Amino acid sequence: MSTRLIAKIISATQVADEIWRLYIEPTTPIFSYQAGQYLLLTPLGFEPQAYSIANAPGIAPYLELHLRHHTDIAFTQAVLDAAQNGEDVHIEGPLGKAIYQQNPTDPILIVVGGTGFAQGKALLEAHLAAHPQHPAHLFWVARSPQELYLSDLLHDWQTKYPAFHFTPIVSRPQGSGWQGHSERIYHVVTHYYPDLSKTQIYASGPQSLVLDALHTFIAHGMSRESMIADVVVS
Repeated sequence: MSTRLIAKIISATQVADEIWRLYIEPTTPIFSYQAGQYLLLTPLGFEPQAYSIANAPGIAPYLELHLRHHTDIAFTQAVLDAAQNGEDVHIEGPLGKAIYQQNPTDPILIVVGGTGFAQGKALLEAHLAAHPQHPAHLFWVARSPQELYLSDLLHDWQTKYPAFHFTPIVSRPQGSGWQGHSERIYHVVTHYYPDLSKTQIYASGPQSLVLDALHTFIAHGMSRESMIADVVVS
């Protein structure tokens, strides 16, 4: 059930040119949610906007959100001002049905674009806490290497959890010195997994990316029910 609460932004850290990592603390400690869900964030004087909760339940006493500044400059500036000035914001949630599925039997693929990584991070935290030896592979596409803003954390997880793999992709590598993947993310996924008939796939990011991935993955054997995404789950 969704709940509307007053909250404080206890930390706002810039992690890329246009991306901020927020820690938000509700004024009441009761806020139950599942990994993969999102909330509505409302600074004073604005309409609410949806953001994935970027940490799994029980990981920390705060809620983590990732904001891209250019998406709505006035809105995100109001959020950053609220953080700097200690002003209240409202949150409402949890919302969304694209949640972590307990007791997986097939390898898990998490396919994310941009700040869609926020949802992927929460899903991964839940999975690695519950099933650290079960195969999981994250594919993350960003416009530049800098926008893979928590790649160090993911490389650490690769070292700590041998069953976890991370494949970064940069869609606009020109001038960056990037030597990794730069193809469409769904083509990278099917390069590693040409047969997707026995996989469970979570996807988040721009709607066009998720829908293009859905059609491509179905052509590679994935059943529609095997993709878990907010734009797919009814």
